[in-house]
Amino acid sequence: MLINKLNLSFLIILDLGSKYLVYRYLPHLAVLNRGIAFGLFRDYSIPLIIFICIILILLIWSRNKIGLGLDFIIAGAVSNLITRFLFNGYVLDFLQIGSIHFNLADCFVIVGLILFNNEHKNTLRRRLSASN
Repeated sequence: MLINKLNLSFLIILDLGSKYLVYRYLPHLAVLNRGIAFGLFRDYSIPLIIFICIILILLIWSRNKIGLGLDFIIAGAVSNLITRFLFNGYVLDFLQIGSIHFNLADCFVIVGLILFNNEHKNTLRRRLSASN
C-alpha cells in the first residue's frame, strides 16, 4: 500500500512540476485545453469535472483489487483535475504530435490503460489455466 501511495505521489508531482516549469519558463509551449483527449468535450467543462470526480472515486475504491496500471490512470486523472482547478477548467498541455496537444498526465493515463489491459489479460489467463 505504501508503494502505491509513493507511485501516485511521485507521478502527480512529476506532472504538476512539469506543468509549472513549462508555464513559468517556457510559456510559448503552453496550450490551455478545456477538453479531454484530443480536445474532445471542450464545451462541457463543469459536467466533465463532475464526471472525472465520480470516475476517480470509483477507481480509488477499486484500487486495492488492481495493480500498477490503475495507479498510473489515477495519477494522471488527479493531476489533470488539480490543473483544471488551478486554471479555471483548463488543463495545461505542452507536448505535441502533429496537431494533438497533451501533457505527462495524459501519457500516464495511456500507459496505465496499457498496463491495466495486460494485468487483466494475465489475471484472466491464470483463472482459465486454474480451472482446467
